[in-house]
Amino acid sequence: MFEGLFQKHNFQLFLQFLKRDLLARYKQTFVGFGWAVIQPLVMMIVFSIIFGKLVKMPSDGIPYPIFSYAALLPWTLLASGINFGVNSLTANASLITKVYFPREIIPIASVTAATVDYFVASTIFVGLMIWYKVTLSIVLLMLFPLIIIQLLLMMAIVFVLSVWNVRYRDVRHGLSFIIQIWMYASPVVYPISVVPEKWKFLYMLNPMVGIIDGYRTVIFKSEILDITTIMPAVVFAAIGLPIAYIYFKKAEKDFSDII
Repeated sequence: MFEGLFQKHNFQLFLQFLKRDLLARYKQTFVGFGWAVIQPLVMMIVFSIIFGKLVKMPSDGIPYPIFSYAALLPWTLLASGINFGVNSLTANASLITKVYFPREIIPIASVTAATVDYFVASTIFVGLMIWYKVTLSIVLLMLFPLIIIQLLLMMAIVFVLSVWNVRYRDVRHGLSFIIQIWMYASPVVYPISVVPEKWKFLYMLNPMVGIIDGYRTVIFKSEILDITTIMPAVVFAAIGLPIAYIYFKKAEKDFSDII
């Protein structure tokens, strides 16, 4: 899987798509790459006022701004990567109809561009950790497996939905709505502890629950990841990605005719 991507000419093409995606996002903007920081930062401020101050949402004893930002980092990565990835094929329709190359390069480049935004936004989180005197430990390295699991999960979703978006253009119209609902079905503005015990098993089937809770566990508790918590995300990525990729490759032969 993805073996064609690592051929020299395909990898160079991937880098060109990645560079173009990054530049296109912030072309003719005053702030430029600063938007990668502004979006989660503003959301953190709004959530801290509404849920932290007014609603007084519990945060497991963690200051609400950094509690919410720890979840907004992976969530913004998910939302950005899926939004751009799903629309990436239709955005490159003219190229797809004229030149053959492995089509998976396009959505993979879009998701990778979202990852660059993620690391830019992470600089603010480092500042928050210093401000709130969060203890730094070797356990923080466990964030990297979480990032990899999430990226594989995102690619599985993007491969399927990008194909659907080529065939049914109303997919992109419902995507923002679905992502918004998904956010409130995930522990972004609240901790897992507020979920009633009788619903917890069903709730934990949401793969982003384990990923977000994993961030908070590693960062604030300095504890090793609980494999049972992240298992839904691992299973979804391990099984869903190969299936989604096969589906994508079978569907790509029709792209030039229907896009």
